[in-house]
Amino acid sequence: MHIWAAAQTCKSARISNEQAKRIRKLAEENSAALVNGNYGRVFGHRYFAAEVLASSALTRYNDLMNMKRLFGAFIAVFIFAFLFEWLLHGIILRGSEAALPQGLARAPADFQNHFLWVLLGEAIMVFMFTMIYARGFATGGVRAGVGLGIMFGIIYTGANLISYGVQPFPGDLVVWYSIAGLIEYAVAGAIVGTIYKTGPAMPV
Repeated sequence: MHIWAAAQTCKSARISNEQAKRIRKLAEENSAALVNGNYGRVFGHRYFAAEVLASSALTRYNDLMNMKRLFGAFIAVFIFAFLFEWLLHGIILRGSEAALPQGLARAPADFQNHFLWVLLGEAIMVFMFTMIYARGFATGGVRAGVGLGIMFGIIYTGANLISYGVQPFPGDLVVWYSIAGLIEYAVAGAIVGTIYKTGPAMPV
């Protein structure tokens, strides 16, 4: 009975393999201790199991809090990216982009009709950036976020160079896009690193 309960504990609790092995071993010792009347040892084992379950509950709580931070970081970066892109394309480069050859960019009215696709694309990029930070860079804080942003900016520069190679984009616009991409994602990384923080681990 104790061995079965230990197995169920291992399935329901989010614990390490070493902890799971120890619980199963203690369950087997519990059964032997009950047969021999060693109830003090059984109590000590149950205290350990309760500690493991408490650790599991703390882990689940930290996961929930991290999900809230992840969502908050995503929203904050999305708002920043939207404002940054509006400043870049709507004000700084407005004249240069309006002078692009016909057919290279959508007309203003046609762009408005497809604006939701722009928002969707921006949301996907920001979401994946935030997820990558949370999955592999969160322990590094703001510095790691900025580093990740710079790497994203370099990837963005590579995409701009490909576009320049296959489309007649003016070279100055490609330079603007590349520099702006580095700045945008570096700041985005700093925002994510500031908002998203992993919860403390509880050793068992």
